[in-house]
Amino acid sequence: MSGLDPRPWKRGDKITAARLNEQVNRLTALAGGAGLPADVRPGQKAGVTFQQFAVQEVKGDYLICHAITLDTNGELSEGTQDIKVAKPYLLRTSITERTTTAGLVHYTYQSDTERTATLGAQSETEKITPDYALGDVILAVRGIVGGTLVKVDDVPLQFMDITPRAWALV
Repeated sequence: MSGLDPRPWKRGDKITAARLNEQVNRLTALAGGAGLPADVRPGQKAGVTFQQFAVQEVKGDYLICHAITLDTNGELSEGTQDIKVAKPYLLRTSITERTTTAGLVHYTYQSDTERTATLGAQSETEKITPDYALGDVILAVRGIVGGTLVKVDDVPLQFMDITPRAWALV
């Protein structure tokens, strides 16, 4: 495993600062050591904040999550407040069609994690893989120029997809 490959999380793994920082370090390395991207304009401070979250529930265009923070003893703990985090754009159920190199594909959704993709007379069932499991730790960013583009109120954070998920044939 190279230094850029984060170790996969398993249920029961202890949450440590070192493990959480692996993903931040990967982003920094991918940026060529130039630091993390930020919305910096003349006369303003960087407006981007990264934070870890634990997935609680999957919705069409976003995830319901709990923030992971340091408690007063310096230990990582999971909060209880539900926070909406936008899914990566191509995993959102609001996408009903998309032009690909093969042509115009139409999508109909059976659930927040399953859909049918139709191209001409051909259809296939797709699911998000790997699936979202209760407690999955994700990295989200606040302060993106243009917002999250989710058509639901109060979705201020965008999921940074560094452990990729995708729609896949069932």
